[in-house]
Amino acid sequence: MKKLLLALTLITITFCLQAVSRFNEPLLRNAQEGNVSAQYNIGLAYLEGSGIQQDYQEALHWLSEAAGQNFAPAQAAVGRIYEEGLGTEINLTEAVRYYRLAAEQGLPEAQYNLGICLCQGKGTQVNHSEAVRWFRLAADAGIADAQYNLGLAYFNGQGVIQNLEEANRWFRMAEEQGHSGVNYFKGLEHYNAKEYALAIPYFRLAADNCNANAQYYLGLCFDNAWGIGENAIEAARYYRLAAVQGHPAAQYNLGICLHNGRGVAGNPAEAAQWYKKAADQGHINALYNLAVCYDLGDGVAQDRIQAVNYFSQAAAKGHPEAQYQLGLAALEGRGISQSDSEAFRYFSLAAAQSNAAAQFNLGVLYYTGKGVAKNVNEATRYYRLAADQGNINALYNIGLASYKGEGTNQDYAEAVRSFSPAAERGHSGAQLNLGLCYYYGQGVQADPARAAELFRLSALQGNTSAQFFLGNCYYNGLGLTQDYAQAVRWYSLAAEQALPEAQTNLGICYEKGLGVAQNLEEAVRLYRLAADQGNVTAQYNLAVCHNYGWGTRQNLEAAANWYALAAEQGHQSAIYNLGLCYYNGHGVRQSYDRAVRQFTLAAKMGHSGAQYNLGVCHQYGYGVSKSPFEAYVWYFIAARNGQAQFVTKRDQMATELSPRQLQRAQEKAQEWILANLE
Repeated sequence: MKKLLLALTLITITFCLQAVSRFNEPLLRNAQEGNVSAQYNIGLAYLEGSGIQQDYQEALHWLSEAAGQNFAPAQAAVGRIYEEGLGTEINLTEAVRYYRLAAEQGLPEAQYNLGICLCQGKGTQVNHSEAVRWFRLAADAGIADAQYNLGLAYFNGQGVIQNLEEANRWFRMAEEQGHSGVNYFKGLEHYNAKEYALAIPYFRLAADNCNANAQYYLGLCFDNAWGIGENAIEAARYYRLAAVQGHPAAQYNLGICLHNGRGVAGNPAEAAQWYKKAADQGHINALYNLAVCYDLGDGVAQDRIQAVNYFSQAAAKGHPEAQYQLGLAALEGRGISQSDSEAFRYFSLAAAQSNAAAQFNLGVLYYTGKGVAKNVNEATRYYRLAADQGNINALYNIGLASYKGEGTNQDYAEAVRSFSPAAERGHSGAQLNLGLCYYYGQGVQADPARAAELFRLSALQGNTSAQFFLGNCYYNGLGLTQDYAQAVRWYSLAAEQALPEAQTNLGICYEKGLGVAQNLEEAVRLYRLAADQGNVTAQYNLAVCHNYGWGTRQNLEAAANWYALAAEQGHQSAIYNLGLCYYNGHGVRQSYDRAVRQFTLAAKMGHSGAQYNLGVCHQYGYGVSKSPFEAYVWYFIAARNGQAQFVTKRDQMATELSPRQLQRAQEKAQEWILANLE
């Protein structure tokens, strides 16, 4: 409610114009000699800039002089100066003190202003009963605003026993003086009852009398088609009428209209100005929107520090999105010092208000142990809170937790249930992982066609792994018609993003001429890219190319080096081939001992060639003691795959053993097979 300015001011200002301009010297001399009327009129002239250049400090000086002589109008004017901070710091306590001095002398306008301060707790404790006492005195003196506020007190039962009859009596008295608040109040009753069509005529009457609240609510009705046809132009017009009168919610809504070009030409700069006016009055959403403007440089010069300033003000008022944005700012060091612990604090505040994005980010902090002790169970709990609100990233992370069994029991079916809604809403990671569930039949019946469809959706969003798996589907004809050219296309996209598996498979396509013209040099280039990232298949394939001079100059030393790297990762053929390198001295110093070690490792992995070569080593004593018995054991093991050469060698070696030795050798071979291969 707007404070009433002294009615006497208008009369006195007219006098001041004459006095200051025509009798400046005598008036000033009288004021200096202590004439209270002269002091008051000079002070008022300076306050309003009437007949003299406006100067709030001079106004405060002369009005204080008059107030010091217990002149009630001057006391009320000084109260206004302190309340509004005109030429001095706002001091609501002093404002109330001066209003009370004037009110106790019977000045109705001061009585009304004091009542407002008591109602709103401005510069004093809220005291509705005392406010009613001062409103009544001012109302009896004919102050329409006081009559209206006294009516509100009776209507709401604030500071007085509720009495609707008495409320209506005071409303009628205010209405007879043309007070727009009565029509506004009647409109508000209908509005709150959602009787919008009945509210609008009252709002119009009040709005025509410049009632800012009524103008604001009319704007809402036009904006939302409540009780009248939607009309964005009219909505913006009424918002502006109220906004210029200082109505903070109208200023905020006008900013929204200007920002979005709704009912008015879009103007982000003007929008920011109105947000600022509303923010200066503490409007929480205006504070937030102004912060966003500074954060993005939208309508104002980008200023991350100012953004944090306004986010902080909104956050202090409990705005959850502002708290969330402060968490992001602290996490990223944007406009504020980087601090994981501060990010955790702000996310916690927003999460407590059910902000899903903050709940999700809290989950991330708990999962990574940033700003708080790592706690996978807590991470999962916050993911679930956010997921329950439909947060797409949380749904995905809950799916991952269920898939991996992190912070919860491993449950592929639960993973599928979480991935599915996220995938439907376009989350590429969820589409990929749901595709993998269908690909491998995890938590759902295997369905290669559905898997391929999901891989495609994710791949089209640029998901590298999805591009790779879609390439696999085309390469192997899984869920799709086999198409090497399409496989090459998708492998290429993933390979361009440095996915080593895609680089390897694309290299295989170039090596074999599948879906693309054969190009061994390109195959070697791709294998090297993947091998440098540690891809074991690429390391092995690159070793083979160096070994045989395919797509590159033959280099046995390089071949042995790549075999060794792949062997360290447990690649069976690489282990076997490294054994051959040591056996033959290709690229390394010949060493039967090392050859035997590599053959033994590969043999235990089921490599029949390594098993056969161990037989050779034992037969001829290469790296081990010569032993027909041990040689037969290894030939027997190798011959399990039925290869003719191995069977022949086994049978030849059997002739060198006695029947008893042969039986023992066969028993030992069977024991080894049971222990290592079955």
